[in-house]
Amino acid sequence: MAVRSLFTASMAASLFSSTIHANLFARTDYPAEPPCAYPFTSFLYAGCYEDHNHQTLNYNPRLDSQDMTVQKCTASCKANGFRYAGLEYYGECFCGTTVKGAATTQDQCTFPCTGNNDETCGGSDRLSIYMDPTFPPIDETTIVDYSPLGCYTEGYSGRAVAYRQEQLSTTTLTTETCLQACKDGNYPLAATEYAGECVSLTL
Repeated sequence: MAVRSLFTASMAASLFSSTIHANLFARTDYPAEPPCAYPFTSFLYAGCYEDHNHQTLNYNPRLDSQDMTVQKCTASCKANGFRYAGLEYYGECFCGTTVKGAATTQDQCTFPCTGNNDETCGGSDRLSIYMDPTFPPIDETTIVDYSPLGCYTEGYSGRAVAYRQEQLSTTTLTTETCLQACKDGNYPLAATEYAGECVSLTL
């Protein structure tokens, strides 16, 4: 835990270099990650699920959608500590700790993957979802499990904390609502700035 916290702090410090200040918080209690198994335990297919506005699995690892396979998506989700991996519309990959969409019939997931035509990558607003069978119980941390890292600056060439929580009101924002939004999105870092903006960062 101490090593992870040190890495988080040093990474954040290296990213921020200008004069716009942001208050960062990091979770102090991370859920246990799946054990390293040899040979590797493959994800199990869990079914076809509806996905409207990309809410069923809410983390996007931003992989190359033009060369997608089931293995690439599941490996990325496992590496980021997620229980579920989902593939949609030929090559989009999403991850999540829970599945927030409704199951549907298998004939709704028929699109071939861009990186392997023999595999299925969901459909239009439909996810082919896989589950890590080695994953521990679901994360039950709360916003109390975040701790302040201090005040940092942003770089000139881009956002230091990349994912703005646009759904939150800039006029009524509080630290607590920002932390909750970042936790709901499975982000380990949360930041507030400009008196009313909430943004998140992945490791």
